[in-house]
Amino acid sequence: MAMKNASTVPHVQSDSVFWARDLPPSKIVCVGLNFRDNARESKMEIPKEALSFFKTTTSLAGPNDDLAIPKNVQKVDWEVELGVVIGKKGAYIEPQEALNVAGYILHSDYSEREFQLERGK
Repeated sequence: MAMKNASTVPHVQSDSVFWARDLPPSKIVCVGLNFRDNARESKMEIPKEALSFFKTTTSLAGPNDDLAIPKNVQKVDWEVELGVVIGKKGAYIEPQEALNVAGYILHSDYSEREFQLERGK
């Protein structure tokens, strides 16, 4: 199975990367369709409120690891995302404290577009 745009995925020097094996996350929280252009290109309605979902921590792969693609998957695609690494627990954080996070990362997010766009999942 060929991945859409596979030749354009950037190669990263593995010695220049801090990654999740060094400090595994307890959860991965994602926000979908968070850009109007992303919703439009997906031919999906712009959500009225944040569309959030979780990804399993076992879905993490290193920058040059092979990607585990399940059987019967047809349209794996990737996009660059901004990640926010939260370094401490908190609840009801005041707005002025909200940006006190451990850091920001760029990462490649992989999605199965047939399931997402053609099956509505």
